[in-house]
Amino acid sequence: MAQAVSLASTKRLSRDDWLEIRRQGIGSSDAAAVAGLNPYRSPLSVYLDKRGERPEEESTERMQLGILMEPVIAELYHRRTGTHPRRRNAVLAHPDRPWMLANLDYEAKDPVLGWGLVECKNSGYGKQWDEDEAPVMYIIQALHQLEVTGRAFCDLAALIGGAKLVITRVLPDREAIAGLVQIEADFWQRVQEERPPEVDGSPDCAQALKIMYPQAAPGSEVILPDTARAVLRDLTTARKVLKACEADVTRCENEIKALMGDAERAYLAGIEKPVVTWKTSSSTRLDAKRLAAEEPELAARFRSVTESRRFLVKESL
Repeated sequence: MAQAVSLASTKRLSRDDWLEIRRQGIGSSDAAAVAGLNPYRSPLSVYLDKRGERPEEESTERMQLGILMEPVIAELYHRRTGTHPRRRNAVLAHPDRPWMLANLDYEAKDPVLGWGLVECKNSGYGKQWDEDEAPVMYIIQALHQLEVTGRAFCDLAALIGGAKLVITRVLPDREAIAGLVQIEADFWQRVQEERPPEVDGSPDCAQALKIMYPQAAPGSEVILPDTARAVLRDLTTARKVLKACEADVTRCENEIKALMGDAERAYLAGIEKPVVTWKTSSSTRLDAKRLAAEEPELAARFRSVTESRRFLVKESL
């Protein structure tokens, strides 16, 4: 395989320029979402991002902390493995498929396998990582990077809860990579032809649809295809099941509350920690109704109007 192409150095690259380069192809952080294996991002959201139709996500404190922790995780990796990772400040592209991009964290040399990659992750506590296997979304990211760079391995180094380093080594899986490349190629073709991918049931996809269709055209109508009949029936059934489940949840909660009475914590025999808490909490909020009644002019000055589309099913099928 030919060497990956360096598109730009990231040392002094502005955020706007970096975002523009990202829109030129599919990056390793996009790969799992494109394949439908990222629980936080949908294919439709990535599509809008590549089309430049999705507002840029604001940098959160968690995201900033992840960037700041990368050198720390790299140093912990060095102490654990004895291998000193080096920073690779470049956006790379696959030599034959220029739409496959990778922005690497670090590279490291294994005495047996040769040069590989090190991807640093800062994660909270939970069941997302275990000793032997990283989350599938990060394995997909590693496979994408291996295909772009042709490197021998990718070590996913995760700092869990700021207290424990877990390292998962991902080796090139030619069959898995071939399937991933085909999925990404089909997706990128959709981007070029302005054919949005299919929707899914994720909240991120729902948000993407709000971005695509923020307002209804007054008085407009559409005839749904015959396939929509089955979808509407599924929706009606799912809502009935959801309503029944919500009622069951409330019943169970009420039974436990009745057993607790005015107790703040509840225990089960043989378990030291409380299994349920029912604490008193307080919150402060603006009494908009009272403000409008007593200070109507002041309330009017700070009143804002928001628009949203309300989805209602008028007919049960």
